[in-house]
Amino acid sequence: MSRVLISVCKGNSCTGRESDSLYTDFKRTVSDLGLERTCAIKRGGCYGLCKEGPNVIVREGNAARAIEDDLFCSDCDYRGVPGEYHYSRVTDAKILRIVGEHVGQGKPVTELLADELPSP
Repeated sequence: MSRVLISVCKGNSCTGRESDSLYTDFKRTVSDLGLERTCAIKRGGCYGLCKEGPNVIVREGNAARAIEDDLFCSDCDYRGVPGEYHYSRVTDAKILRIVGEHVGQGKPVTELLADELPSP
């Protein structure tokens, strides 16, 4: 499986909704499932999707490489490009599914994905 990058929003609205603890829990879950070699966890900037928070962006393939290569804003935005998935209103209960199914099995959890895309 290709590299996957999970970015947990660190904007004010999301941190006010416990994204700091979500970040820690994502790191722990990735480690517990033995996925550290294929998955990195980062703190993203504000994605402008505050009402949907806490927000998590999962990037795979070229979308993950673009962030790692710093091609667009060091993970501070969400573009909705192929390979980028926006999970909104993330809770601890959703972490295991996102990591286990999306990262571990390569299957985005469609029923947990956000309904709307940001404005261009």
